[in-house]
Amino acid sequence: METDISRKIAPIIKFALPMLLIIILGINFGIWAYSHYHRHISFYDVRVVGTLVNNKTLTNGTLEKVLIKDGQKVKAGQALAQIKPNVTQKDIENLQQAVQKAQEQYDNMVALSKSSTTRTVAHSSGPSAADYNQYQAAAAQASKMQQLYSIGAVSRAEYEAAAAAASSAQAALNASHTTQVVNTVPSGVTAKDIETAKTRLEQTKQALETAQKNTNLVSLEAAADGILYYTNIKIGSKITAGENIFNIGTSDSMWLEAKADKQQIVNIKKGAYADCSINGKDINGTVADIIAPAGKEKKYIIKIFIPSDKMDGIKPNMLATVNIAIQNNA
Repeated sequence: METDISRKIAPIIKFALPMLLIIILGINFGIWAYSHYHRHISFYDVRVVGTLVNNKTLTNGTLEKVLIKDGQKVKAGQALAQIKPNVTQKDIENLQQAVQKAQEQYDNMVALSKSSTTRTVAHSSGPSAADYNQYQAAAAQASKMQQLYSIGAVSRAEYEAAAAAASSAQAALNASHTTQVVNTVPSGVTAKDIETAKTRLEQTKQALETAQKNTNLVSLEAAADGILYYTNIKIGSKITAGENIFNIGTSDSMWLEAKADKQQIVNIKKGAYADCSINGKDINGTVADIIAPAGKEKKYIIKIFIPSDKMDGIKPNMLATVNIAIQNNA
C-alpha cells in the first residue's frame, strides 16, 4: 500500500522558501551595515618619518668592534661598540715626564716660599754738630793759609798742612753719617704662585691617569631606548670625539605620515585604528594627529604612531600601506 507524502511536504516547502529568503536578506543587510559603519580608507604612499637620537663618541680612536646588529632593539646604557683610544706608549712617557717636571716646580715653589735672603744696605744720616763745626774750622783755616801763601806770608809746608787737615775733617764728616744696615728680604714667591703650581701638577697627574686607563678599549653606550641604526662608519674606521657613530629611533621620535584630501579626512578621527603593512610586517597603529595644510600644501597630514615593541627592522623613509578605519557621520 503506497503512502501519499505530498500533503506532508507541501507545508514544509511552502514555509521553507520564505524563511530562506529572509535569512539571505538578513545576511546581506548585516554585510551592508558592517561595511556602512566599519569601512576604511587605504593609503599606499605612507612613509616612515621622524627624528633620530645621535649616539656620539667622546673618544678619539679606532672603532674596534660593533656589539649590536643594525635594526636591533637596545636599552639606554647598553654597550653598542668598543673603541681603541689613540694613546701610545710614547704619549704615556711624555705625560710621566710632564708630571715629574710639574712636581719639581711645585716643590721648588714651596721651598722658596719658606726661605729668605739677607742684604747689607748703606744708609746716610745727618752729621753731628761737633763733626760739622770741626770741618768748618778746618776749611776756614785752609782758606786762610791759601791766601797767606799766595802773598808769601807763610811757607808752602804750612799751607799744605792746613789743606790736609781740611780734607781729613771732610772725610770724617762724610763717614760719620753713613751706616751699614742688614735687611732680611723675602723670596718673592706668593701663595698664588704656589696654588698655580699645585693646579698644574694635579692637571698633569689627571692627564696621565686618564691616558693610562685609555690604553684599554672604551665602550660606547646607547643614549636612549629604541632601535639601533648604523651610519656609514665601519669597523676599523678612525673616529674623533663628538662624531656620530649610531642613530637610535625611539617610539616617540618615529611615526608614519599619510597625506589625505579634504574629502578623505572628513571621516577620519584621532584615535582611529590603522592597519599598517611595513617591510613585510603587519602592525597595528593609531591615528595620533591630523595636521591641516599650511602654505602651498593642499593635503592634510595624518600622523600614525606604532607601538615601540613593533618597531624592529623599521627605518626612516621606508614606505608602508595603511588602512585607516572610518565611520560615516550619517
